[in-house]
Amino acid sequence: MPKEDADIPLKQKSGGDKAKRGRKKKNYWAVKIALITLIVSGGISFVAEVLLGSVPLLVAILILIALIALGIVFDIIGIAATAAGPKPFLAMASKKVHGAQQCVFLLQHTDQVASFCNDVVGDVCGIVSGAASAAIVLRIVVLAPATPSALLNIIISSVVAAMTVGGKAAGKRFALVHSTNILLRAGRVLAFFHIGRQKHK
Repeated sequence: MPKEDADIPLKQKSGGDKAKRGRKKKNYWAVKIALITLIVSGGISFVAEVLLGSVPLLVAILILIALIALGIVFDIIGIAATAAGPKPFLAMASKKVHGAQQCVFLLQHTDQVASFCNDVVGDVCGIVSGAASAAIVLRIVVLAPATPSALLNIIISSVVAAMTVGGKAAGKRFALVHSTNILLRAGRVLAFFHIGRQKHK
């Protein structure tokens, strides 16, 4: 062993190794979340594009509202995951309450859950809803050529932004107050798809 390595305390070296592993894990998650964003964004954009191009105007507006609502719901789940404490879910898991194990799993990965819900789904829905609003404006202009497209685009974009920001603001308070119930409902959805179940050794 080289002398300089021998002079380094064992705890210091192990601490350095842990720090390196932590940085590698963070870098890996950054790459992973980028790939997830690419897939989710492509999927939502494709579905929205196909539906918006083949449905009546009223249905296209309903799809736009659904995209806004989806972003708000996932934003609420992400905030609830960061606000909820583990104690009630550990107690429920010991009593085998349906979905409680999944809630414990979510709380063990809080940063990743919040990143996926708020940054991936929330932001993607915001981007796609903007594109959907532009498509709706185009549809209206085609149906009514005399409509001032620039003014209509400003109005619809403003309404979409107001609904998104207002909905997330109201949802944030709701998530902070009812974080346990919200996370338990999310856990039950995961349990239905057998996702996030804790493995017993």
